[in-house]
Amino acid sequence: MSSESQHNGRTLSPDELRERVEGTREQLGQSVEELAGRVDAKARMRERTTAITARTREKAARVARLAQDRTPEPVRRKAVSAGTRIGQGAAAVAGTVRSRTPAPVSEKAGQAARAARSRPGLLAVVAALLVVWAGTRRSGKRR
Repeated sequence: MSSESQHNGRTLSPDELRERVEGTREQLGQSVEELAGRVDAKARMRERTTAITARTREKAARVARLAQDRTPEPVRRKAVSAGTRIGQGAAAVAGTVRSRTPAPVSEKAGQAARAARSRPGLLAVVAALLVVWAGTRRSGKRR
């Protein structure tokens, strides 16, 4: 006889085996219900996250409109004008850098940019290391 039909060294009767099977079925049913509850919790969390994101965007838009409404017109015009000039200046600098950069350097820069876009976490780590490195160099010069 197999170990499944024996319990504590004695053979189980057909009725006892049926009871054990029924108990196992109940446990499985409870396990399935728990798993279904977990899946539903994840779905609910996703829905809640989506709702919170939508509310946050609505609030941000409302705050932006409120700030715009409370900002005097001359200030807004100056801000737009300054933004335009800054954008034009940045475009001019970028054009100059592009035109004066040797082709091999430009190719390597493009490869680095593509690699950075494919691994944003790595880019953040490298940026943090550069900031720390620059800070230590700067503090060393002050001494």
